[in-house]
Amino acid sequence: MQAAGLKHPGELDASHIVRRTSEQGVKLLANLLPFVQPGALLSGEMPFQVFRVYWPMAEATSFNRVQPVAA
Repeated sequence: MQAAGLKHPGELDASHIVRRTSEQGVKLLANLLPFVQPGALLSGEMPFQVFRVYWPMAEATSFNRVQPVAA
């Protein structure tokens, strides 16, 4: 935390993490992850396919996977 100039782990975000993408290449994690506006998922906005697939399987009270509801 100190090396990143942060005082608390809660200040850490994807802009502080670098991921190796190849033998010679690195990218900020913030540039590799899709950005979603705060509250968008809770209001039902699913801007990326990954959220349309996995958000319905999420459970607020458990880390266990919830079976998706058949359409």
